[in-house]
Amino acid sequence: QVAYIYLRMEDLTTALSCLEKAVHSLQHPGAELLFDLARLYDQLGDPHEALEVVQSAVNESVKDARLLIYYADLLNRCNQGLSAQSALEKALVLAQNEPVDRRIPIEAEIYRLMTSGMINTGSIHAALDSAEKALERSPEDLVLRTQTADLSMALLKFDAARKICKM
Repeated sequence: QVAYIYLRMEDLTTALSCLEKAVHSLQHPGAELLFDLARLYDQLGDPHEALEVVQSAVNESVKDARLLIYYADLLNRCNQGLSAQSALEKALVLAQNEPVDRRIPIEAEIYRLMTSGMINTGSIHAALDSAEKALERSPEDLVLRTQTADLSMALLKFDAARKICKM
């Protein structure tokens, strides 16, 4: 609890110290505490340490797609794209359990991250497929619209790119 007070006071270093002590003092720290610690490492500019903490929290019993999305984002930033894609596929399955009003934005974020990962690996066809799925779920997102049009043009699908731009 003390760590969260320091977080509210924006004293991230002291909050980190408190969270580390809390995690190390517990035999089985909960996933929520571990994710809080990971996010704090991430905020302080250490995504590799954040990833290490999250890996200890992510297991088969994780039922929250948003936690897997965060995990996948860390994996991508730590150059572990294939593992990130696997985590995103699991998140996509879990997202089906969400109410529609939450599922659609979660799916859009999953497909957006899949698109980025596929672009990084040079899988442009797969990236376009994911970008189109993300755009279906978030049609007002101009960055996503531009990215989808750019991918269409890269694959010489000029009519599709033109259609995307006019939507």
